[in-house]
Order: sequence, then C-alpha cells, then structure tokens
Amino acid sequence: MNNTLRGMFLLADGETDAAIAAEKRVLEIDSNFWVARMVLGNGYAQKAMVDEALEEYRLSYAHSGGATEPRARTAYLLAITGQDQKARQILRELTAMSKERYVPPYNLAMIHAGLGEHAEAVRELQRACTERDVRLVFIGVEPLWKVLHNDPGWPEVERCVGLPPVVSSRFARKPPSEPRKLEPGARAAER
Repeated sequence: MNNTLRGMFLLADGETDAAIAAEKRVLEIDSNFWVARMVLGNGYAQKAMVDEALEEYRLSYAHSGGATEPRARTAYLLAITGQDQKARQILRELTAMSKERYVPPYNLAMIHAGLGEHAEAVRELQRACTERDVRLVFIGVEPLWKVLHNDPGWPEVERCVGLPPVVSSRFARKPPSEPRKLEPGARAAER
C-alpha cells in the first residue's frame, strides 16, 4: 500500500509518468492489488490513454471484491469520452446498489461531474464531506473536480474539507468549462 500511495501522490503532483511506473512496480509484486490497478488507470486516464485506463479499471473492479470506486471511475471516463449512455448505466447500477449497501457519495459525484451535472456532483461531495470521506483530502489536486470550481456550492465543499487558502485558490476561478472530451481509443501520443 505504501508504494501505491507513492504513486497516488506522484499523480497528484502532476508526475504522471513516474506515477504509472510506480504502480507498475507494485503490480510486479502483486498483480491482483486492485488499488494499484485503479491508480494506474487514473494515470492512463490523465494521459488520455482511454482504452488502457478502462482496462485497468475493469481489472481493479474484478479484483476488488465489489469496491465501487473503479466502477465510478469507469463511468466518469466513459462520460468524458462521450459515452453518456454507458456512464448512466453504471450510475443506475451504483444507485440501485446503494439501496442495499453503502456506495460513497464521492463516487457518485465523479459520475455526475463527468456527465456535466455539476450541481448534483457538488451535492454529492457535500454529502461525502458530511460523511467524512477521506478521499476529499485530494479535492484540491484531483483534476476531475476542476469543472466544479465555479459552481456556487463548491466553496462550501472547500470549507467543509478545511482547505487552507493557498490550496483552495490553487485553481483560479475561471468561467465554467466543460471537461475535455476524449475519443474512445485515443492515446496521448496520437493527440
């Protein structure tokens, strides 16, 4: 887990290639470690390596015993690549699952953000804050949340998390922008 966390911190610091290399080293030790597979998928997603990211998320979910974050990250990536129907299917799956077991609102927020449903994403993040989801410590550096920074509810999420001013202002408030749409099968080298 320590090596996987190293990759997560590298990714948060914008060191995508180093993060990918770190997660690959973890998987040499344990190819079934689902968290490393998910972080590797995040690295691929940041490099617009859509197919590779989706495969890592699929493997992550398969080895996780039912963790919902790999499914949510899959849906987010599908949404920003224009595959809204597939993303909405996963959202429906996780929403139905939440009636029987806990599904973190943080995960649902990811999908809503990818679908451009910013107000709903912020509401889910506010709920995640109330529930003290530990992943909220990354909202200041997680690229997928940038699209929410102009939503009227975003400052409340920042306050709830307790971000110091230097972190909360890391991303300057700019006019709203949509997430970059990626094409399925796109690779960073082809862009």
